Amino acid sequence: MSFDCKVGDTVFIDDDGGGHRYVVLTNPNRDDCVVIVNFTSATGRINDGKMFTSSDNKRLFENPTVVPYKRAKIYPCNSLRAEVNRRDVVSDYKLCPPSIMAQIIKDAFKSQYTEGDVIEELKTQYPKEYNLYYEDPED
Repeated sequence: MSFDCKVGDTVFIDDDGGGHRYVVLTNPNRDDCVVIVNFTSATGRINDGKMFTSSDNKRLFENPTVVPYKRAKIYPCNSLRAEVNRRDVVSDYKLCPPSIMAQIIKDAFKSQYTEGDVIEELKTQYPKEYNLYYEDPED
């Protein structure tokens, strides 16, 4: 398997924290962008979602890990593909299992830290999950 900018794909991206593994939460939209969030160490972090551990998935979570939903963003697929090609590390590819994806998406809707534009993008692809946490003003 390889990175294809699809739901559940993960990629390591250098960022202001030194680098994190990011997971793709949505299929590409009409602008070929996806919602991504990163995994980070649970140490000293505000956690408004599930803490993942190696018992959840040994390949993804060596240490207690959280998802900082405030850092969720809409990101161009071409930039993600370029990052994968730049790193050229085939063995670095990891797929996030559907059960963990479901938990992350649920927590993204529940989190007070998820930005509005990310919520709107998630809503288009996960309307049922959205409706569990938000009321539609037209109802």
